[in-house]
Amino acid sequence: MASVPYTTLNPEEQEIRLLILWPGSLDKQPRCDIEVGSLKDGHFAALSYVWGDEKVRKDIIVGDQTISVTANLELALRYLQCKDLLLRIWVDALCINQNDAVEKALQVGFMSQIYSKAYTTYMWMGAPVYYSDVAIDLIRRVLSIPKLSWTNPQIFAVRQLIERPYWTRVWVVQESFYSRHAIVKCSHDEVDFDLFYDVVKFMDFHQQRPPTDRCPDSTDDNIIQFTKKFPFKLLFRLCPRDRGDEPIRIDIFRWLNYTDAFSSTLARDRIFAFLNLSFLTDTRFIKPDYSSKSDRRIFSEATGYIMRSRVTSHDYLLPLQLRQVGKLLNLSSWVPDWTTYTHHASFMPPTHGTPTYCAGQGKFWIDYEPLGVDILGRSVQFRFSDDFETLIIRGVVVDSISCAVSVADGDELARQPNFRRKRTWVARRQVLDACRKWQATALAFHAYGAGLSEAIWRTILANECPTGTYPAREDCGTLFEQWKDAVEREDKALLDTKLHEFDARVVPMCELRAFCLTEKGCVGLVPSIVRERDLICLFQDGKVPFILRETDGRYRWIGEAYIYGMMFGEALRDADPSNVGIFHVQ
Repeated sequence: MASVPYTTLNPEEQEIRLLILWPGSLDKQPRCDIEVGSLKDGHFAALSYVWGDEKVRKDIIVGDQTISVTANLELALRYLQCKDLLLRIWVDALCINQNDAVEKALQVGFMSQIYSKAYTTYMWMGAPVYYSDVAIDLIRRVLSIPKLSWTNPQIFAVRQLIERPYWTRVWVVQESFYSRHAIVKCSHDEVDFDLFYDVVKFMDFHQQRPPTDRCPDSTDDNIIQFTKKFPFKLLFRLCPRDRGDEPIRIDIFRWLNYTDAFSSTLARDRIFAFLNLSFLTDTRFIKPDYSSKSDRRIFSEATGYIMRSRVTSHDYLLPLQLRQVGKLLNLSSWVPDWTTYTHHASFMPPTHGTPTYCAGQGKFWIDYEPLGVDILGRSVQFRFSDDFETLIIRGVVVDSISCAVSVADGDELARQPNFRRKRTWVARRQVLDACRKWQATALAFHAYGAGLSEAIWRTILANECPTGTYPAREDCGTLFEQWKDAVEREDKALLDTKLHEFDARVVPMCELRAFCLTEKGCVGLVPSIVRERDLICLFQDGKVPFILRETDGRYRWIGEAYIYGMMFGEALRDADPSNVGIFHVQ
């Protein structure tokens, strides 16, 4: 099979390639040419789509060559050529030389300009399936319907459209944010993306509200379920914009944190896809790179930059609290895997009420020599090896793990039949059983005496109310007892009503974790992979304690911990300076 004969582009002139798609009918093989254009004076459209399975391919004609492309792209071109007009369109798979790592990195840097200058972006959903025409027709009309009445076929049709793989493709985020005019296209059916998104916002706005004349069945479970599955809702709240304006840039760490529902073919694109939406400072330190540099190195360098950029806000260790469980990539233990998607909740500092966690904050660190500098050249107590394999950080050991009772993770459960239906009840039972074993162990060690019950429920909640307020109110202890009783009796009605918020807090907080007892008699919630004699450490400005494992003088980063009685600097105030050390974490 032939390949496209690419000529070299001049980045100084902002040159790009454009696909010239000739008019044709749906049953005709797409015929194209490729020309070189410029962002300075181009008039073109752009295609946003999912590449699809690389093994399922179809042929198109480019010039006098037969070129193989993914089946989804070939189908998109078939429908686009039916417009009876010659179409100049930018298509990444054909307009970027995918075998040239240098060109690919440069063109990725141009993508925000490409989509912002394109007069139209076609957001290709794929082949028509199950009433996709009904879904798009309904979206066109929904805001003008005086009184909504959702029938099951309509609900399912729109749900199918929202749940298509397109909406979880990581590159779609910047493509939709920068496009000045975007069209959602499924076969011949089209609808303006702004209208599409307005409808989703409309349904989301009404889903938690009582029925009205405008939306009589707005609390319908079907509406609630599929609007929850549309990941763009959160992103447009996070980074609002008016069409045609520059999106509001936010830091790369927040993009990575809020887009775990999105995926990419290449792991590194989880980072690169958000650079054009991030602070300009981020783009100076993180560059797209498709050379021989490994994903391991790229993720390590990106995490290192994020840590060095967050020193001013005193939360440079926050990235190391996230995505440490269930890693898919081969990374250093301290590097979060941004490709994972998990319901696992983090002990991130509460956003409501005071005080927040401050386990490692205080004057304790003043007399120690700095180890490195942040991005502004200010002294910090950490640095990285030249190859970014090792995090070198000063900390203090304040305790160690005596024993732990693991709450089973979801991996084994996920392989069972009827996983979605079973998951919630099995997870609840796992939490309850582990909690009972944990409490019995703590009682045997006489931990906390009469205050053990409070220590248990505050730890399980990370001392935060299910509503988000901090610290947890005293009535949460009563709710905890009621929750245990409801799980024991499998009282679904109670768990879905009065105890719904409590249940929604407890289960994700305990998932993939273990209940522990420390050598000093503290109770805590730690990663499920913790072992006896693992170290509990504090680091400068760390909001929470962290678990490290020593092996032959080197350390492995296990993850964050909630240790009752250590979250406000109590352990740091009593720390023995002889336990301060420089940890080489690999």
